[in-house]
Amino acid sequence: TEGDQFRLGKLSLAGFSIGEEKDVFKVFESKPNAVFSRSMLQRDIDRLRERARQRGNTVNVTPLTNVDVDKKRIDITFELVRVSDGTF
Repeated sequence: TEGDQFRLGKLSLAGFSIGEEKDVFKVFESKPNAVFSRSMLQRDIDRLRERARQRGNTVNVTPLTNVDVDKKRIDITFELVRVSDGTF
Protein backbone atom coordinates (compact mmCIF):
# COMPACT_ATOMS: atom_id res chain seq x y z
CA THR A 1 0.00 0.00 0.00
CA GLU A 2 1.09 3.53 -0.67
CA GLY A 3 1.37 6.20 1.97
CA ASP A 4 0.04 9.73 1.86
CA GLN A 5 0.51 11.64 -1.37
CA PHE A 6 2.81 14.64 -1.10
CA ARG A 7 3.15 17.54 -3.52
CA LEU A 8 6.23 19.51 -4.43
CA GLY A 9 6.65 22.95 -2.97
CA LYS A 10 9.59 25.23 -3.68
CA LEU A 11 12.46 23.98 -5.86
CA SER A 12 15.86 25.66 -5.64
CA LEU A 13 19.55 25.22 -6.43
CA ALA A 14 22.52 25.65 -4.10
CA GLY A 15 26.26 25.31 -4.43
CA PHE A 16 28.08 25.14 -7.77
CA SER A 17 26.32 27.17 -10.46
CA ILE A 18 25.34 25.62 -13.79
CA GLY A 19 23.21 28.56 -14.89
CA GLU A 20 20.20 30.61 -13.89
CA GLU A 21 17.61 28.67 -11.86
CA LYS A 22 14.77 29.61 -14.20
CA ASP A 23 16.70 28.22 -17.18
CA VAL A 24 17.75 25.05 -15.35
CA PHE A 25 14.22 24.32 -14.14
CA LYS A 26 12.68 24.78 -17.62
CA VAL A 27 13.71 21.22 -18.54
CA PHE A 28 12.68 19.65 -15.22
CA GLU A 29 9.81 17.21 -14.93
CA SER A 30 9.42 18.25 -11.30
CA LYS A 31 7.29 21.37 -10.96
CA PRO A 32 5.80 23.08 -7.91
CA ASN A 33 2.42 21.54 -6.96
CA ALA A 34 3.14 18.32 -8.89
CA VAL A 35 2.79 15.04 -7.03
CA PHE A 36 6.16 13.98 -5.60
CA SER A 37 7.76 11.09 -7.46
CA ARG A 38 11.14 9.53 -6.66
CA SER A 39 11.63 8.43 -10.26
CA MET A 40 10.88 11.94 -11.55
CA LEU A 41 13.30 13.37 -8.98
CA GLN A 42 16.03 10.97 -10.14
CA ARG A 43 15.54 11.95 -13.78
CA ASP A 44 15.87 15.63 -12.83
CA ILE A 45 19.07 14.89 -10.90
CA ASP A 46 20.38 13.19 -14.04
CA ARG A 47 19.45 16.32 -16.03
CA LEU A 48 21.48 18.47 -13.63
CA ARG A 49 24.51 16.19 -14.00
CA GLU A 50 24.18 16.25 -17.79
CA ARG A 51 23.87 20.06 -17.91
CA ALA A 52 27.05 20.34 -15.83
CA ARG A 53 28.80 17.81 -18.08
CA GLN A 54 27.85 19.81 -21.17
CA ARG A 55 29.54 22.79 -19.55
CA GLY A 56 32.72 20.80 -18.88
CA ASN A 57 32.08 20.01 -15.22
CA THR A 58 31.22 17.02 -13.10
CA VAL A 59 28.93 17.54 -10.12
CA ASN A 60 27.50 15.53 -7.31
CA VAL A 61 23.85 16.37 -6.72
CA THR A 62 22.21 15.93 -3.34
CA PRO A 63 18.49 16.63 -2.98
CA LEU A 64 17.94 18.32 0.39
CA THR A 65 14.32 18.09 1.47
CA ASN A 66 12.16 20.06 3.83
CA VAL A 67 8.96 18.12 4.50
CA ASP A 68 5.79 19.74 5.84
CA VAL A 69 3.75 16.76 6.99
CA ASP A 70 0.67 18.83 7.85
CA LYS A 71 0.47 20.45 4.40
CA LYS A 72 1.83 17.31 2.66
CA ARG A 73 4.43 19.44 0.86
CA ILE A 74 8.09 18.81 0.07
CA ASP A 75 10.48 21.66 -0.71
CA ILE A 76 13.64 20.49 -2.47
CA THR A 77 17.01 22.20 -2.73
CA PHE A 78 19.34 20.54 -5.20
CA GLU A 79 22.83 20.97 -3.77
CA LEU A 80 25.51 20.82 -6.46
CA VAL A 81 29.13 20.16 -5.57
CA ARG A 82 31.77 20.27 -8.28
CA VAL A 83 33.90 17.14 -8.40
CA SER A 84 37.60 17.74 -8.86
CA ASP A 85 39.20 15.96 -11.80
CA GLY A 86 42.37 15.42 -9.79
CA THR A 87 44.50 17.95 -11.68
CA PHE A 88 46.07 20.93 -9.98
